[in-house]
Amino acid sequence: MTAKQNSHPDRDQMLKAIDSGRMPFRSHLERCEHCRLLYELLSCFRGQSPASLEYPSHRAVDRAAVIPVLVGPKAPLRTEVGRLVFDSWQHVPAAQLRAASRGLERRLRFSCRDITFEVVAERRPDGWEFSARVYRGDSPSCRFVLRAGRLRLLCDEHECFFWSGRHLPQKLVLLSSERQIAFAVSRRNPGGYQ
Repeated sequence: MTAKQNSHPDRDQMLKAIDSGRMPFRSHLERCEHCRLLYELLSCFRGQSPASLEYPSHRAVDRAAVIPVLVGPKAPLRTEVGRLVFDSWQHVPAAQLRAASRGLERRLRFSCRDITFEVVAERRPDGWEFSARVYRGDSPSCRFVLRAGRLRLLCDEHECFFWSGRHLPQKLVLLSSERQIAFAVSRRNPGGYQ
């Protein structure tokens, strides 16, 4: 079966897509979380020499360590609640937000002990595009899986999470095997942010 017949792409098809830069099964990856994860992992290690795989980078180890959290129901050891420390919409009048449709951007920064979590939401004609990054101290961290609504996301090679949707979920959760950190998001909705 081929990807065009709505089946899962096999390993060889994924490697060919990584090497060529053309991905005929892009729509399948948007729907299938397992194939998307496999494609991301193959992308991380494609083109590396056997010696570099023998001694993987810290980022590769961090990404591999969160895979069980991505697919498994295992409960973390502790649950924490983060707090909002910055919202770019906090002092913007509602009338100004209603007047802006495309290109409207909202920036959020959350904090929980040693973790800083930043989210950027940008308005598009058909919804919102999101990017997020986790920092442990001053350095980006890939040690978490992000749960945004029904999605569970791994960070990419730039240590960022990307997703799109009609609205920002009311709660974003960072998951690792040791801890779960929940962040509540204000739905302040004067500009159709729903």
